[in-house]
Amino acid sequence: MVDFYDRRVRIVPKKNIIDALNSKKYKTIVQLSYALNLHNTELKKNFEYYKIPYPNFRNKAKTDENFFDLNNITEESMYWAGFFAADGCVRNNKSKSIQLMLATKDKNHLIKFQKSLKSEAKIIDDERAPSKLLMKKYKYKEKYFYSYICISSEKISNDLALWGITPRKTYTLTMPKWLIDHNMVRHFIRGYIDGDGSYSYNKKKDGKIVSIHVALSGACNAVKQIYEIIIKNCNIKYGNINNKKLNSFLFNSLQDVKNIYEFLYKDSTIFLDRKENIIKNIYNLLEKSFEYNFDPKELQYLYDKLGSFNAVAKKFGCDRTTIQYNMRKMGLKFNPMPQMSRKQ
Repeated sequence: MVDFYDRRVRIVPKKNIIDALNSKKYKTIVQLSYALNLHNTELKKNFEYYKIPYPNFRNKAKTDENFFDLNNITEESMYWAGFFAADGCVRNNKSKSIQLMLATKDKNHLIKFQKSLKSEAKIIDDERAPSKLLMKKYKYKEKYFYSYICISSEKISNDLALWGITPRKTYTLTMPKWLIDHNMVRHFIRGYIDGDGSYSYNKKKDGKIVSIHVALSGACNAVKQIYEIIIKNCNIKYGNINNKKLNSFLFNSLQDVKNIYEFLYKDSTIFLDRKENIIKNIYNLLEKSFEYNFDPKELQYLYDKLGSFNAVAKKFGCDRTTIQYNMRKMGLKFNPMPQMSRKQ
């Protein structure tokens, strides 16, 4: 029996609850809780107090329950398994449901997920006040908008477990051996990076790129496994992984980023449009960024005299990668860059 003398439990008037239910404006428990200004736990205790049947907004919608079946692996199932491994949630409740939640700006990606699974589950738009951490650390006070889809399916939940995707996977996610060795694993990696990774670049006014990054971090072992697969398949020369607090890796070499783009996106049909546009722009701008009319003799002379790419780059007002690229292209002599970490 709930102890309603506990000051932590707020009781709202019964009429407010009945009116909210009768209005049929609210499609989820979260929306109902927000409308009544109650935490989910408090909402449930209010229903107990007034002996009102707790609402069930979840009706099982038709879905392709064999989508993640290991006997039916496709590019789409590989990609969405990777994206779900990074950004999804498996709920170990009575109905065995899965949930994918994204910022509303990426709602179109949820629509792609819905179509791939041939699901009739609805995509819900909602808003939420910022957490105490966001308000305190980042001074963020505005509400943020998100969209999500929730699918009830014991079969899908069980199949995802065979991919290593289980409830509370943040610290436990590990790619099984069959997935690491699969000939379509690049689609899984593309999905994972779309969910949790980042592509970024900075460029000057003339369009020349100053710096580029492909990065991924996480507390689980899967991040390290993805790094090792990229190293193996992309002919990486410079790469760096840090596993002190989190597993995280970074690639920022011209040729490495080009190889990663070609490995992840060649002949691909599904990706997060926003991130694909970023890395595609990087790929298309790279060659343009290194178009400098250097004199080979002057370049070799300066390098021999100054002894580093950085020093030569300062003379020409560019970055060190530009100097390295052009010296390699011209067949000039130089030593390996001591500033960058070799692949491990």
